[in-house]
Amino acid sequence: MKKIISVVIIVVVCALFVSCKDKNIEASSILNPSEPMNGTPMTLDDVRELAKKGNSLLFADFKNFKGMNVSSHSNGYLMVYGVEEGYRLIVEPESDNKQIQRSNLESIWESGGSGIDIRYSDVDEFIRNHPSHAALTIDKMSAIAQAHSNREVTLIELDWWEYADEFPNHCKDPAKQALRESLDAIDEPLELFMDTDGLFIAVSRKNGAVYICDTETNENPTWKPYQ
Repeated sequence: MKKIISVVIIVVVCALFVSCKDKNIEASSILNPSEPMNGTPMTLDDVRELAKKGNSLLFADFKNFKGMNVSSHSNGYLMVYGVEEGYRLIVEPESDNKQIQRSNLESIWESGGSGIDIRYSDVDEFIRNHPSHAALTIDKMSAIAQAHSNREVTLIELDWWEYADEFPNHCKDPAKQALRESLDAIDEPLELFMDTDGLFIAVSRKNGAVYICDTETNENPTWKPYQ
């Protein structure tokens, strides 16, 4: 499966999946994209309080927090909660939707499975050893792209099925998909913009680095860091 670069839902939970390579999450968010659940945004203090419950932590303890269900099963749950300062909490209940199977705290800049289960590990120690920060917003990245171009820019988005290998016949714009897929070589979370002269500009969600597309050959677009 091609790496997810931009999805409509990522605008809502930009800090959740930025560099998550947990295959279960990636696949299910494509096959069954869902609306974010209403609730209170989770803080690190909330995570600390939840962690104190240890094995007594229940799925119901998360009901008041804002998150997204990315499970591929119609009656299942695989919840991802955005946490302040660039973290995410991945919560999967047992089949009874009561007990917890995993409650993993991760930095959004590290791959899925790289964090800790808050029930059994020290949250503050993990934060000290894995400092993180929030992803740039779309507005901020747009401003960066426009500053480098000196022209107005437009965000280039894909419908959720347009980048999925499982649905090649559903692609509305193969040229746009090929351009998106060429960004895989950069291997970091990016957003793609186009200015009024047709120049394609990619901006890193992590640090605002800018890449310019060389479109001399449309079949094999390449990207160069902006100097």
